[in-house]
Amino acid sequence: MSLKHGDRVRLANSSGCVVVEVRESKRDEPGGLAFMVNSPWSNALVPSDTGGRGIPEFKNITAKISLTKDEITTLESLIAR
Repeated sequence: MSLKHGDRVRLANSSGCVVVEVRESKRDEPGGLAFMVNSPWSNALVPSDTGGRGIPEFKNITAKISLTKDEITTLESLIAR
């Protein structure tokens, strides 16, 4: 998938889905890598299962990514979930 700055993508997994805007890294990153800072948008994709540890797994979250023309997910809609 060829993504460019400003594209909208839908990120979805069994925990939720969000639509966000692609921003190109200013660093030289390897292709095929996506990174999302900790935020309400990334938290929507964090599984609730803690594996008995009591702490959700905030890193290495797997999600499907697809181009979309849908509106970007608002903070208000995330809070209302």
